[in-house]
Amino acid sequence: MNALEARGFIDSVLRGALPPAHPLKRKDWAGLAFDRNCHEDLAPTSVWLALFSAHVKFNGDLVRLLHTDGEGRDKLESIAPNVEQLRSRLDDGLAFIANFFVFSPNENWLVRLDYDVTLFCGEVPLIKDVVINSGGLDAVRGAMVDDFYGGYERQAWGLDRYIERLLEPLRHMERA
Repeated sequence: MNALEARGFIDSVLRGALPPAHPLKRKDWAGLAFDRNCHEDLAPTSVWLALFSAHVKFNGDLVRLLHTDGEGRDKLESIAPNVEQLRSRLDDGLAFIANFFVFSPNENWLVRLDYDVTLFCGEVPLIKDVVINSGGLDAVRGAMVDDFYGGYERQAWGLDRYIERLLEPLRHMERA
């Protein structure tokens, strides 16, 4: 896969929309979203750990990282599926890039990190595994709500609907 093919994959999954608009094009995918400014690792570390564990279980080894360099060129690289490797890339300055993406070469999950939101999305079985290993659906939903409202009284921003639409493909988990 090259950077152009990676962009094609990303474009097949995501709309350019930002919250509260629903970002996913694929109806068979679920998502999790967090305020990147609330977390040292730009999302709860437990979710990264669960994602990388699910990646290894579903896909195998390396993951891809796509970002745009200072000259506007897309850079695609491979990293090990672990938080330490991600942190090392973030420490190299990637945390300050507006949009960068971490994804599976098998194209069954994707994480978009923009200035405000870290969006995890992927095929339902994989995201279900991430949710289960991150404390369950209620815990993940609660973390998402806490991030987006940060203790403020809920207002008509549409973020409740945003969160529920991302989680909608996982709704059967509540009955399990």
